[in-house]
Amino acid sequence: MMGLPVTTWLFGALALLLSVLGLLFVLWPMLARRGASDSVLSRKETNITLYRERVAELQKAVALGEMSAEDARLQEEEAGRHLLEDAQAEPVINPEPKAGGQWLILVSMLFLPVFALLIYLQGDGWRLLEGDAKSPPWDFIIQRAETRLANNPQDEETLLFLARSYRALEKHVESAQVYARLNALVSPAKPELLVEEAEMLAMVKQGDMRGRPTELFEQALSIDADHGRALWYAGLAALQRQDETEAVTYWQALARQELPESFRQVLERQLRKLGVELPAGAVSAQAKPELPPVIRVKVSAAVDLVDKLPAETPVFVYARAEDGPARPLAARRLTLADLPTEVVLDDAMQMAGGPALSSLDRWEIVARVSLSGAAQANAGDPYGSLQLDKAGALTGKMLEIDRLWQK
Repeated sequence: MMGLPVTTWLFGALALLLSVLGLLFVLWPMLARRGASDSVLSRKETNITLYRERVAELQKAVALGEMSAEDARLQEEEAGRHLLEDAQAEPVINPEPKAGGQWLILVSMLFLPVFALLIYLQGDGWRLLEGDAKSPPWDFIIQRAETRLANNPQDEETLLFLARSYRALEKHVESAQVYARLNALVSPAKPELLVEEAEMLAMVKQGDMRGRPTELFEQALSIDADHGRALWYAGLAALQRQDETEAVTYWQALARQELPESFRQVLERQLRKLGVELPAGAVSAQAKPELPPVIRVKVSAAVDLVDKLPAETPVFVYARAEDGPARPLAARRLTLADLPTEVVLDDAMQMAGGPALSSLDRWEIVARVSLSGAAQANAGDPYGSLQLDKAGALTGKMLEIDRLWQK
C-alpha cells in the first residue's frame, strides 16, 4: 500500500477525520454525563445505607425485646417504601461505565475509523480514485470486466463494454477478439456490432479491408441494406480489390441517404474520382467554401532513437482532432526505410462516422514507430507530434520522431 496515489491518502485522511468527528458527536454526551451521574449515584448510595442501618436497628430492638417482630416488620416496610419513592423521583441517568470503560470508548474512537480505512484499502474501491477524468483507471476497469466474464462468459453487456474499452485504448487486436466473441453470441446479429468488429480487424491489418472485414460488411448489409458505415467501408474494400463498379454501387446507395454535409462532400469527391457525378438535388444547393483537401508534413526520425531498429519497422502517421477523441481521422503506414519523406493525408482516408479531415480547423499530427508492428500504441514506441491549423496544413512542416510514447 506504500505505492498508493496521493489522492487515495488524502481521501483516507479526510474519511478518518470525518469518522472521528462523527464518533465524538455520538459518544461525547456519554462522557459528559459523568459529573451528573456522580451526584445522583451518591444520593442513592446514601439512602440505601440509611435503609440498611434502620433495618439493623429494628432487628436489634426485636432481639432485646423492645419491639415486637410484627411492629419491626411494619416499620421496615415503611422505610423500604420511602426508599422506593425517593428513587422514583430521581432523573434516569445511565450508570457510570465500569473501570476502564471510558478508555475503551476513547480507543474505539480512534481504532474503528482506522480499521474501516484498512478494510477499504484492502478492497478495490480506492482504485477508482486513480487517474482523472481524461485518464480513467483503465487497468482496473478492464480487470473487473475480465473477472466478470470469467464468471459469466456469455455476458453480452460486459463483452461489448470490454470490446469498446480496448478500442478506446487502441488495443485493436484485443478489441477485435472480444467483438468476435460477442457477435458469435448475439442473435439475431446486429449490423452495428458486425461493422465495429470489421473496423478493428481492418485497423489490425493497417487499413486493409479485404477478407474477413469485407465479409462482415456484407453480412451487415444483408441485414440492413441502408447501413451507412457498412456501405462506406464496403465501397473502400471494393476499391482495394480494384472493383470500381462495385464501389460506385455501394456509394451511390449511400449518397441517397441523409448525411452530414462534411461527409457528403467526401463522398462526392470519391465518386467524382471514379467518374460519377451525383444527380441534381442529391447534394445541398447551399454553396460551401472549398476547404484544404490535404495535409502535408515532412516526417523524419532522431537517429539515436531508431538507428538500431530494422529498416522494415512500421511507422504510422495519422491526423486526429486536436481537442477530441484520440481516434485517427486519416492515417498512412510507412516503414523506417521510407524516412525522411513527405506524407500526405486527405479526406479519402476518412473513418466513417467521424468528421472529415477538411471539416476541422485544427489537427494534431502524430508519427509513431511501432516496435510491436501493431497499429495500437505501446509504451516505449518512438514518436513525435505537432499541431496544425488550416493555414499550415499545406506548408509541409517538419515532424520529427524525437521522444518515447508513455503508457
